[in-house]
Amino acid sequence: QGTKTATIDYVNQRGEAIGFDPFDNPLNPHLNIIGTSGAGKTFEVGRIHNRILPLGSLSAILGPLQNYRALCEYHDGELIVLNANTPIYINPFYGPLDPAHIDRIAAGLGEMGSGGTDRLTWTQFTVLGRALTYFSSWWQQRYGDEEPILEQFAGEILDTGIFAPDNAEAQTIGKDLALKLSLFYGDGMYAGFVNGKNSFTLRKNLTVIEFGELNNQHLQGVLFYFLFNHITHRFKDPTLRRVWKSIWGDELWKLLKYKATAEVMEDVIRTYRNFRISAIFLSQ
Repeated sequence: QGTKTATIDYVNQRGEAIGFDPFDNPLNPHLNIIGTSGAGKTFEVGRIHNRILPLGSLSAILGPLQNYRALCEYHDGELIVLNANTPIYINPFYGPLDPAHIDRIAAGLGEMGSGGTDRLTWTQFTVLGRALTYFSSWWQQRYGDEEPILEQFAGEILDTGIFAPDNAEAQTIGKDLALKLSLFYGDGMYAGFVNGKNSFTLRKNLTVIEFGELNNQHLQGVLFYFLFNHITHRFKDPTLRRVWKSIWGDELWKLLKYKATAEVMEDVIRTYRNFRISAIFLSQ
């Protein structure tokens, strides 16, 4: 039967032209596109974008392959290829440093420190949260709205133990956490992706982000988490309230084994409709 708004056109099984819009759905605006390799999932993504982008929609596509480069070029979008030679800074500390932001940082840093397998204990996570809360207040008092980076948090707060001057155990745990995070700051292997002032922005109606050149799945999971948070923060801007925004994840289900990423997906399901954001996932 289709829906009341003909944003995207289809033909039903009786050969009748129908219109479809995910926000006509009374439950939620999210979609799964499922099919075997070669069934036309990528073609369908392009077809939908050819309908929604001319209407002013904003879209971000996150995927492992180069399937969307032609679509990005056709719509004058921005292509971001994540690889070790030309990393961009997806700064976890970019934002207001308020309690909600600190909670998101803690979840992401906890995932970073776990290595994807060695989950932080509750005590370790508690120390991390305490150190982040201290850092937020400490930073804002000294530097105001200047954007901090991971190395400053790890070096000035975790490694020194300044956040818990009378607790030797917390100080020891802080040093251990700084070591666990060291792959991501200083001369760490992945520092180029997170340890700098944020350079990831959504400047065009279509942004395509490719993960395929990252060989480490743990790094993929960490960057996916922070990217999703940055995109969500942008899409929740009150000035975009009436614009249809969509986030597309192509074959990213395997990243759901990371706790922080799975919790982002739960938040998507529960809240995105309120901000006119649609999440669409593709899978075989």
